[in-house]
Amino acid sequence: PVGRPVRRALAFAIAGMLAITSLDGTLWYAETKGLEREIASAHAVAETLPCAGARARLAASCEGRPSQQLLLSPAAAAQDLPSTRIECLWEHGANSITTCDRGTPGASLSVAVWGNSHMHQWLGALAALAEELVLDVRTYLTGGCFPTDFPRLFVDPVETEQCLWWSDQVLSQILDSRPDLVIMASRTTDDLWNDLTAERSQLVYQAYGDTLRALLDAGIAVLVIRRGPEPEYNIPDCLAIQRDDADACAGSRRDWVRADPLYDAAVSLGSPLVHWYDPVDLICDVSQCHPVVGGVIAYHDSNHLSETFTRSAADGLRGPLERALLATSSQ
Repeated sequence: PVGRPVRRALAFAIAGMLAITSLDGTLWYAETKGLEREIASAHAVAETLPCAGARARLAASCEGRPSQQLLLSPAAAAQDLPSTRIECLWEHGANSITTCDRGTPGASLSVAVWGNSHMHQWLGALAALAEELVLDVRTYLTGGCFPTDFPRLFVDPVETEQCLWWSDQVLSQILDSRPDLVIMASRTTDDLWNDLTAERSQLVYQAYGDTLRALLDAGIAVLVIRRGPEPEYNIPDCLAIQRDDADACAGSRRDWVRADPLYDAAVSLGSPLVHWYDPVDLICDVSQCHPVVGGVIAYHDSNHLSETFTRSAADGLRGPLERALLATSSQ
């Protein structure tokens, strides 16, 4: 019959398509696993090797050394973000606050970590320090919201209200649980590229001051991590194109370093219970900011630091963290 050869050809075609699909899936799986191994190896090196990543800026003995070869490829750097991205971030609209616990449960010193994705990017470094310093850490993290009672202007006003609800609930939970220390960080913008207007910047600065004072009035110490430099173009993509010319993806300090009203509010309070950490000089010199530091690609996108880089910066964070903890114990 005429239909039999047609059906046979169709069967072979379908079988071939399934084989290709299976092969594509196998290659994708192998590539993903390869990137995961590359990232895990980079984490281990960045946390221990002198002059790797931010350590190149933190150790005087590293000054003047030539740049190392990249510890991560641009493809791996694009995937180099906290592994807890799903489980530890509150999803907008959820009716309960998402938390994650790190460090040593029941330890004598307790820490709350509060902020948006620019706080979340430091979680790997903080988790390592929590283990080392024996801290009981609970996170209150989400994407896009401000850790204060001030509206971010989303296109959908429902999201604005959801963020205000989240911030109010988190502050209430922190005041109820009374941790010894709250660590905060935030990228405070209404959209991806533009900072707030001058008027809204002043208002959110005041709101952050009110939030910090509420914590201080409860006897809770605060450590604020400053907003890092932001290139606002995808660094792994740029490096993949420029290949051996990382300086082609650098930018001016004036363009990359942006306002941070949370950090400014913390500094202005002048309280012995308020401490801060500024990572800007880990990436920027007097005039330029660099996408690769100590062989580590510092970003996994256009404005978030890579996990490998923040882990390598743990030594810089340790000092402010220990001083903040000392302030809590001396009350």
